[in-house]
Amino acid sequence: MRLLLSILVAVSTTGVAIAQPPRVTIEDDVSPANAVKCAGLRLAQSERKPDALVEAARDAWLLSGVDAAKAKVEAAKFSTRENADLAVMSDECEPFEIRSAPPAGG
Repeated sequence: MRLLLSILVAVSTTGVAIAQPPRVTIEDDVSPANAVKCAGLRLAQSERKPDALVEAARDAWLLSGVDAAKAKVEAAKFSTRENADLAVMSDECEPFEIRSAPPAGG
């Protein structure tokens, strides 16, 4: 019985750790134009295909002080772009995003 309980606790703890989204913070020295562009890009990407890393980046950009209305306008511009174009733009935004894994165990 103790073995079963230990296994259950281990599995549930591991499940919690896996379910944690990645963490993203934004560099301090991003120009306002780049910030709006990258926030809009992440908004557009998260609407197309939800992904934990893209959503964490989107939230980080919006929490960094980017004008959300301008970011939504920018996202609308990206809505007609091909996924390959968005991938190239994503590469341009990644250097501004500091990504880290969540702490182990929650």
